[in-house]
Amino acid sequence: MNNPLAGRVPGTLGAAQVTRSQAVRDFAHFAGVSAWLNDRDSIYHALQATLQKRLGEKMNFMLSYSLGKAINNTLSQQDPYNTRDARGAAGIDRTHMFSAHFTRRLPFGFQWNGILQAYSGTPVGVTQSGGNGLGVGAARPDLTGDTVALSVQIRDTPLANGNVNWINRAAYSIVNGRYGNAPASDARLRAPGFWQLDLGLMRDFKIREPLIVRFRAEAFNSFNHTNLATVDTNLNSPAFGQVSGVSDPRIFQFGLEVRF
Repeated sequence: MNNPLAGRVPGTLGAAQVTRSQAVRDFAHFAGVSAWLNDRDSIYHALQATLQKRLGEKMNFMLSYSLGKAINNTLSQQDPYNTRDARGAAGIDRTHMFSAHFTRRLPFGFQWNGILQAYSGTPVGVTQSGGNGLGVGAARPDLTGDTVALSVQIRDTPLANGNVNWINRAAYSIVNGRYGNAPASDARLRAPGFWQLDLGLMRDFKIREPLIVRFRAEAFNSFNHTNLATVDTNLNSPAFGQVSGVSDPRIFQFGLEVRF
């Protein structure tokens, strides 16, 4: 039909012709309106500890640890009338987080430093693509078995496609015509953890006042430890429960910095 707003609004909504369903809307100059309600919340509690110590003039170190829990209801919401159904451990939740940093002055003017990071994995929420037949919200399957016990049986198993098994498909089943009972986020089922040690060596060369040249040699992930990446959590995917990637391998970096 002829568009009463032709040329008056930008984009396709200002075209000469428009669908009748669009024209009869109360606000025909908008394709859609999203309403954000005050029905989401998050909470975080943690025990945090830090130890910092200087050992003479040549060495100092700092250790940091946190034991925490982050919870929200902004996860996979399948029932729009029940926000508690979407409540669970937040996607950023890591139970244990540890970091250490040290610097050590070596003979001949060099300085050695390192950073160690170690985190537990984030919680996993299993979904199913294609919906659940209800036409609203996200879709989650049924949890039909002990996902932790079943997943431990096959975890870290290498597959022919190069991936690694992490979650056992046998613990879930597809749901149609109703809401699934799988949690939006399972705090017991965690993605792979992470740890990495970065090391560096540095020295300043005084050429002449005020010219200084700093040499740096750094090794990120110096032990070349394999940190598995995220897990495919879509039950409809052929690669469900598998890890198909890893974080960066060991990387060397050298640099010269001139100060004057």
